Parts: sequence; structure tokens; C-alpha cells
Amino acid sequence: MDSPFAFLLPAYMAIFTIVFGLVWRWYRRGAFWWAFGFLWGAIGFAMPLLPDRVQHAPFGCLAADGCFVLAFLGYSQGLLHHIGKPHRHRIVRLATAAATMALCGYAIYGPRNPPLEYVTSDISCGLILAPVLIAMRRRMTLKIDRVLFAITALVALETAGRGVFVTLVLLAGHREYLQTIYGFEMQSVAAILGMVWGLAALAAILLDVLAGYARDAITDPLSGLLNRRGFEQAVTAVPLDGCMIIGDIDHFKRVNDRFGHLAGDGVIAGLAAIIATALPPGGIAARTGGEEFAIFLPGASAADGARLATSIREYFAAADWREIGIATPLTASFGVAAIQAGDRSFQDVTARADTALYAAKDAGRNRIVTHEPQSGVRFVPEVGFPVLLAAVAS
Repeated sequence: MDSPFAFLLPAYMAIFTIVFGLVWRWYRRGAFWWAFGFLWGAIGFAMPLLPDRVQHAPFGCLAADGCFVLAFLGYSQGLLHHIGKPHRHRIVRLATAAATMALCGYAIYGPRNPPLEYVTSDISCGLILAPVLIAMRRRMTLKIDRVLFAITALVALETAGRGVFVTLVLLAGHREYLQTIYGFEMQSVAAILGMVWGLAALAAILLDVLAGYARDAITDPLSGLLNRRGFEQAVTAVPLDGCMIIGDIDHFKRVNDRFGHLAGDGVIAGLAAIIATALPPGGIAARTGGEEFAIFLPGASAADGARLATSIREYFAAADWREIGIATPLTASFGVAAIQAGDRSFQDVTARADTALYAAKDAGRNRIVTHEPQSGVRFVPEVGFPVLLAAVAS
């Protein structure tokens, strides 16, 4: 194909191969498949640069078709890795690729049938992307994901549409299109869409990497909940109205000393899982250090917080820890406090909840204490557990 894109396409695809290869090496496994796709795309588009006796030979034609099929398998796998579904529709895509090569081989080595070869190669590449687009529709979380979806859809439509159009032109007897318009259209559109597609994929991967670093900075790796920094950022982003719960595991040092730190980590992860399951919509939970956890319920009252804390306490006390080598039951204590009119920051309510937690431990552990501007012990029916009211002067 004699066009200004004959050298441009393999060159920029080779550059994308190197860039995605570096990104794969340093950051994301999914980038490997983009490098794989652009590598085979570069080889496929470099085929017209070979001598005529090679590119027009049956093996050369089939090799070019195979390069593009491999390229689109790589692109599709890279997209699925990006949305976290690397194994989705694998059989469908591989079956489409196998059927494509079989039909192209028949069209080349059987009764020479260029229309069948071209339509099979073009349409099948678009079809390889079709199940990926279906999967992507449900996993677009960022704006760049929607951009990547739109460009991928455009590539699929252009590739498949070109196959249909080429077939109609060839069947109409205009075979000169193969050496003129088709070659220019294929290379020019591929150059534009391919570059935009590659840049969008690269941006999506890098933004995902940055988002991952941001998540890691505010997430506790053991519990999967927010860490102290993440918790402080989250609570300051909501109105100063709600209920704070501070809790920790009773006698946790004994757990580590008797059963080992690995078992202790399992207990922390277990309590975090209970908290995450019980947390209502809008609730904010964190492991703030060691065996201590914090929960903030926007707009909730102290009674709401006591109900949630009681549910967590009861599930934790009933948990079976024998799988991690702990045969004895474990308990946790919680302090609860609600935002008051005079509070100026979340530190005020946190301090009262922390005071209530210490009161719960002083009272014997494995219980809930709510901090209110009154003293005494009362039974709260909706909680179903005696709630000590820690008296602390406002």
C-alpha cells in the first residue's frame, strides 16, 4: 500500500509497544496486553513494506490477517484487565479468532476469494471487541473510562463497517479499490483512531495507577478499612452532625502473646469484616491504629450508634476463631458519643467517645458505653443491652 501512513503506522505502534511495555514493567499487568496488541499491529501494518512476492504470497496474506487478529486479542485483553475482568469472554474471543483464521485460510488457499478474506478479517476484529464493550459498560467509574469506551466502540464499528463496505465494493466489481481507496482509508483511519485509542488507554492506566496510590495512602492494608488519615479526610468532608463510635479488642495483647501476631492480624481482619458488613450506607469506618477502630454515622443519634455497636459486639463475641488457631472467645468494647451543639470539630466528639470507651473497659469490658450529658445506668430497649452512660462535664 503506497500511502504516507505506510511508515507512520508501524513506527508509532512500535513506540506504543515500548511505552506500554515500560508501564507494564513498572505499574500494571494489563499494560502488557496493550504492548502485545500494538506489537502485532505494528508487524501487521509493516507487511506492505515487504517485497511484493512476500506480502502478496498466500503465507504473507494469512500472516497479515493473523497479526491483526492477535493485535485485537491483545487490545481486548488489555481492556478487560483495566476493568478488573481479565477472564471475561475469553472463550468467545478465542473462538472468534480461530474461526477468523480458518475462514481467511480457506479464502487464501482455497478458491481465491479476496472479498471473503477482507470481510472476515475486518468484521471479526470488530467482533472481538463486542463482548468487551458489553463488559465495559458496567465498569466505567472515571471519565477516562467513558472516553476509552467510546473510542473502543468507534474502533469496533469502523473495523466491522469497513469489512461490510469493502465486501459491497468488491462484489460490485470495483477491485481497484483494493490498491487505492481501501489502502489509504485503512491506514489513515487506523493511524488516527489507533493513536487516540492508545493515548486514551495509556491515560486510563496511568490515572488508575494514581488512583491506586491515592487509595493506598488512605487505606489500612490489613483491615481493608480506612486508616487514620483516610478517616480524618472522610469525616471532615461531611457535616458536623452524627454519632462517633470508638472500639477496640479486649485484652488484645494477650492474643498476640499467646497465639502469635499472625493470629492477631486475623482477629483484626475479622472484626474489620464484621464492621464493614454491619456499616449502614453513608457510614465511615476505619482502623485508626493497633486494635482500635472508629466509626462515624452522619446524621445518627447516640441510640443509633449504640444499636450498631451492639450488633458488632455481639457478632464479634460469637465468632469462631479456631481456623486461625484461637480456641477461646474474644470480645470488644465500644464507646459512643453524638455531636453536641457546642462541638467545633470532630475531635470534640471523638474525645467523648474515647472517654466512653475507657469507661466501658473500666466497667468490665465486652460492653457499650454511651457518653451523654447525664449519669447513671439505664437499659435501652432498642439496643437490648445495658448501656452505661459516662458522665463527663461538657
